[in-house]
Amino acid sequence: MRGDEPPDGQRIAAARVVLPFQAPKQRAPIASPTPRKLKQIEAREAERAISEDWNERSNAVRASIKKGQKT
Repeated sequence: MRGDEPPDGQRIAAARVVLPFQAPKQRAPIASPTPRKLKQIEAREAERAISEDWNERSNAVRASIKKGQKT
């Protein structure tokens, strides 16, 4: 298979069978964020959700104050 000896039909057939098992198959790289990046993304999303909730509540309070209602 490596060319050390003259080619022979049986050796060529054996080499074709063994060749796929000689090296591990290459896999496509996974394009996912690292654990650190995932934690950063989750933290940003949590902060964004808290901020949006606070903005909604503050807008409701502002609207009720403008109308002269108690909260």
